[in-house]
Amino acid sequence: MGWRSLLLLGTVSLGLIVIEPVSNLRAQSAVVWSTGFEDGSEVDWYGPDGFSGGEFNSGCAGASPIRGFGRNPSGADPYPVSLVLTTAAPCGALAESGTRMFRFLEPRLFPDLYYMVWYYIPQTFTFTDPVNPWWILMSWKSSSTTPARNDPFFNVTVGNRADGNMFISLYEPKPYDPANATSHAQTLVNVPVAQWFYIEALYKSRGNSTGQVTVWQGDEASRTLLWDIHGVQTRYPDSEGGGTDWAVTSYANGIDPVPAQFAIDDVEIRTP
Repeated sequence: MGWRSLLLLGTVSLGLIVIEPVSNLRAQSAVVWSTGFEDGSEVDWYGPDGFSGGEFNSGCAGASPIRGFGRNPSGADPYPVSLVLTTAAPCGALAESGTRMFRFLEPRLFPDLYYMVWYYIPQTFTFTDPVNPWWILMSWKSSSTTPARNDPFFNVTVGNRADGNMFISLYEPKPYDPANATSHAQTLVNVPVAQWFYIEALYKSRGNSTGQVTVWQGDEASRTLLWDIHGVQTRYPDSEGGGTDWAVTSYANGIDPVPAQFAIDDVEIRTP
C-alpha cells in the first residue's frame, strides 16, 4: 500500500554506548502479536479480523513491503523482507505528512505491554521547520468517547544534535494539560545510520497518574536504557471511555532530503 519506492542502502554506522544494569535486561515474556513481513504484505497489521490495525496515511506518505532487504542476523534467509515507510514533508501546501502503522487490538486487551521495532535508517536527515521541527517514529495515542477525542500521549521522535547526528527523544504532549507538555531528551546514544537498531518500550496504560513509560535503544551488541518514567497518565480515564492505540510511524513537519525513507522489521508486542 502507499508509495512504492526503493530504499537507498548505505554502509555507515555509529557505535552505541554499552550500558547494561539489571534494569536493562530484556524481558522474557509472551508474544501476543508480531510480524516480519515474510509473506511480502501488511496483512498481519490488519488481522485477525481486518479491523485490528492497519496503515493510515496523510499528505505525501505511505508504506510498502520490499523484498530482498530485511533484518537477517543469521544470514540464512536469501530473500528477507521488510516494510519501507516513506514521507515527504512539506507536501505541496501541506506542512505535515505521515504514514502510520497502527495496532488497536492488543493495547485495548492488555494494559501493560512491551513494544519492539527494528529500524534501518539509511542516511542522516535534517529537520527544517524553523519553529518546531519533529519526526515521529513511534506513538501511543488515546481516544475517548465522552467527550470524543483522539490525541497522542507519548511520541518517540528524532532530532538533530548540534553536530548534525540524529538522536531520539520522548515527547509527552499531555493533551489533558498541554501547557505542561514535556520533552525528554537524552545524550547517551545517537541514531545509527545504515545499521539495524531497535527501539523497545514498556508502556503501562493508565487513565490516572499511575502509568509507566520505559524506553530502550539497542542492537545485536548493546542495549541502553534511555528513560524510565513512572507516575504519569498514559491515556484518557475509564470514566471517559479512554483506550490506548499504538503505531509505528513516519510523521514529520519538515524533513530533508525528501522523500525520507526507512525500513522496519521484526515488530512484536509482548506481555510482561
